[in-house]
Amino acid sequence: MATESNSNGAVRRRRSNKKKSRSGGTVSSSSEPSTVASPSKSDSKRQKTAATAPPAEKIHKNPLFVITAVILIPYALWNAYLYVFLQNPELISFLYPTIRPAVKLHDTRQLLIVGTISSGTSQVAKDLKNNLGLEIGHENAEASWSFVRDGTVSWFHGIRYIPRPGIDVNVKTNNNAGKENNNTTFLTQVKYLCRELQPQMGFHPFMFRDGKCSLRQSWGDCWRDECEDIVK
Repeated sequence: MATESNSNGAVRRRRSNKKKSRSGGTVSSSSEPSTVASPSKSDSKRQKTAATAPPAEKIHKNPLFVITAVILIPYALWNAYLYVFLQNPELISFLYPTIRPAVKLHDTRQLLIVGTISSGTSQVAKDLKNNLGLEIGHENAEASWSFVRDGTVSWFHGIRYIPRPGIDVNVKTNNNAGKENNNTTFLTQVKYLCRELQPQMGFHPFMFRDGKCSLRQSWGDCWRDECEDIVK
């Protein structure tokens, strides 16, 4: 009997030790700190917002979209407005029966006032616009992209009244050389004038007509040829 009790006691002690070891292992495992950091609520919200952000919001933050919306679209609309009203007003004549017709390059203008440099030409042009409501340009007669269909106040446009020896008929000159030499001298002066851009003169070929040269380039071979063709 003693043997049986001893054996039963040993079995009980073994079972109790197993329970203690199990409970102790569970406690120790639960007491160890976790090495995996759980995401915070703010980070999870940001991830959800970025994943669910609409495409339009992303496009609005694109710098190309801002440039297009702020600069290119107004520029395109303004050019379209000038193209219709100044060059092809017949396109909207059914809406505005009394719309003014387009003024072509060689059409006669109503007004040309020529003055010397710093003689108040800009103020005269401004007064004619404000007081009489005329479409007057200052040093500008290009009517396909500018509202100058009534005329121009300018000093450089007076070049049309300068005699051209050897070219114009019945032009008197004090030069004893022949007409051929006079013509050569005049063309030489024209080439010298158009050799390079002279902004201090307030002159550019685009003031007279819309040529084939690009406005992205201030001067070059194309503008030089255009200048010579206009001046002579």
